[in-house]
Amino acid sequence: MTPTLEQLLGARARIAFAAVRDFRKAAPPPVDTATPELEDEHREALEDFRARAEAGDAYAQWIMGRAAEKGLADPSGPGAARAWYERAAAGDLPEAINDLAVERHRACDPNPASGEALIAAYERAADGGLAEALCNLGLAFHHYRGYTGRAKGNVLFEEAAVAGVPEADSLRREPPP
Repeated sequence: MTPTLEQLLGARARIAFAAVRDFRKAAPPPVDTATPELEDEHREALEDFRARAEAGDAYAQWIMGRAAEKGLADPSGPGAARAWYERAAAGDLPEAINDLAVERHRACDPNPASGEALIAAYERAADGGLAEALCNLGLAFHHYRGYTGRAKGNVLFEEAAVAGVPEADSLRREPPP
């Protein structure tokens, strides 16, 4: 069975630190930007997404952001991807809101104001029904609200696990004694 274009592009909302437990001590994992091999049907699907994105479809804009990250859109690269994600986020697409926040989260800025902005963005994406945003919200609570945020973060990880996010169980941590 041939994967869809969305599957090739890894079109799933990102988890900020699925592989990194302490953002103060380790660089976040890189975003996979490997360019996949496209079949003719994928090229046609990409052109369909481009047309829909240019017409204002937020989901298609998010997909074009993923395509730009992987070098499949013109223009391509991180700046082009961010521009597509910003357009999709302006259309209230939870995946794009989440992924823009993940980009900021990956900067590992210890400033509490940055943490509050991330929490607000992840809450917006979670309120839009995105389960991965619950994980990211939990991570933001762990990273920026210290001991008091850990209990809330763990509750959010539990909610994400119930919603079917596979990374959620591994992110749950007990607060220190």
